[in-house]
Amino acid sequence: MEITKTLNFSLAFEQMCNFAVINEVFDNYEATKRLVLLCFILNKEINIINEKIVAQIISDRFGLLISENLIKSCINDLVKENSILHIDSTCYSHNHSSTLVNEYIRRIEYIHNIENNVKNKWLSDLQISDPTIDQDSAWSALKAYLLRAFRRHGVQTVSLLDPNTETAPEHDESLTSLLSEAVENNVEPRHHDVIRNEIYQFLSSQTHDENREEYIIHLANGSVSYFALSVDPSVSNKLRENLSPLTLYLDTNVLLSVIDFNEQTFHHPINELISAIKNILFLLS
Repeated sequence: MEITKTLNFSLAFEQMCNFAVINEVFDNYEATKRLVLLCFILNKEINIINEKIVAQIISDRFGLLISENLIKSCINDLVKENSILHIDSTCYSHNHSSTLVNEYIRRIEYIHNIENNVKNKWLSDLQISDPTIDQDSAWSALKAYLLRAFRRHGVQTVSLLDPNTETAPEHDESLTSLLSEAVENNVEPRHHDVIRNEIYQFLSSQTHDENREEYIIHLANGSVSYFALSVDPSVSNKLRENLSPLTLYLDTNVLLSVIDFNEQTFHHPINELISAIKNILFLLS
């Protein structure tokens, strides 16, 4: 399989709520196929007639360089799966009746709603703390810090998987330096200390806010997924070959939750755990 190149994480980070549809996918080809389908969903106003246009959309929107041959293969598979329709032999469109397409749309809307809820709550608290702070600048500073932090997180994670990965010096900067840079580039000097502290609190208190915690998890997973696309598939295959069988012992309440028999507090994380294990291709018993 041809290797994908990462060109501009900043572009992808602005689209991270959309990019989340490829989270928790541990096969590079499947992740690329999801990304191609995402392009059709997000760019329904564009007349997509071939893989060249999709490659340009991915480059412009997500900062990724993916070969046209690989994209063509993904499109052909998506047509076979009925997720994409070939209309009048001239252009392609996503299938509005596809269960997978509608699941992607639902998930994208869900994560966008989480981001909006997190943004409104944080800015509302910030307004109470100091009404003189410009809210747009404050949110820009927070997003700038998250971008830098998760770019560092993604690059370093991938470099652990593949030691041959080249790591730019700026990706080794401390989180404190990244925070200072984000604040200084977006906020008036008189508010630097306040915003720096508010961003610190935003991350340190995430466990007290379910939306904020889920938002951070999506950003972290999306960042790793983004950079993982550039890892040679042979590396992930080698790692997968070395996975040992995994045995889980589940009590009755957990089993009832798995089969949706009753309403449990940990229903969602339990099912997410099992789904992740299956995607990683553990031998689950």
